[in-house]
Amino acid sequence: MDVENYHIIEDNILFSMSSTSAVVKLNGNKNSRLIFNIPNMIHMTPNITDIWISVNTAIIPSSFYNINSNNNKIKIGNTIFSITEGNYNINDLITTINTQTNTALLVSFAYNSITNKVTVTNNGGTSQVITLSVSTLLWVLGFENQYTITLTTLTSSTSPNCVNLFNIPRVFIRSSAIDAGNYSDETESQDVLAVIPNTSCMNGLIHYTNFNGIKHLVELKNLTNFDIFITDDDRNEIDFNGCPVFFTINITIRKEVIKPPTFDKLFNKVLELQSYNSLRSLDEQKIYLN
Repeated sequence: MDVENYHIIEDNILFSMSSTSAVVKLNGNKNSRLIFNIPNMIHMTPNITDIWISVNTAIIPSSFYNINSNNNKIKIGNTIFSITEGNYNINDLITTINTQTNTALLVSFAYNSITNKVTVTNNGGTSQVITLSVSTLLWVLGFENQYTITLTTLTSSTSPNCVNLFNIPRVFIRSSAIDAGNYSDETESQDVLAVIPNTSCMNGLIHYTNFNGIKHLVELKNLTNFDIFITDDDRNEIDFNGCPVFFTINITIRKEVIKPPTFDKLFNKVLELQSYNSLRSLDEQKIYLN
């Protein structure tokens, strides 16, 4: 290929997508594990030099609960208590927990509004062991998750950290179809297409625009089925509770095309043509005179 006769152009193709247009919803109305069928979404041809993909925009409902299936459990002894999913303030949450744990095992929780910490007390006659690695709800209440708490009769333990009832701080848009090469230190995954800060209020909308123009090189030759997986920092799928998610995927295609002739080349061609026609005219005149 004569490089001097070719140059690179760039085309951008936008795919406006939503959870309602997914051909498969792998987690139902949670709307966070989606598969789309887009014929020739990516199709490599000989003149294409590279293909890039990016999340151009997204509108994500902040409809997920601050207490959900990923953080609603407490294990005391051999019993696992599960709190009903929903949006809680700390007082409602403590009341709901005590309705189960204090009734069953005489283990009660109390909130201190001055320190913003929680104390758990064993009011029963036997020791109780709380397994923090399984008790995902206790991380929300300020307890660490790497050890156990053993409470003998009438003893207490106070959380070392403050209550954390914040909603999901960041939303990750992922795709297993694309090896984006982005690194997530929480899960050591490399399938992240976009990391979106949650600056919305509860039940609001998270608006994202890729102002930095971040895009990812695609190594695939062809792509028709495209999956989207929306998670929190720990790669837990987010439950949008039936509310739709909207996003725009941008495919950037760079390809080689034949260079159009420059002005100088066009001008030279015109001169050559004029010279040729002039000489031809003279030759015709000579033939006529002869």
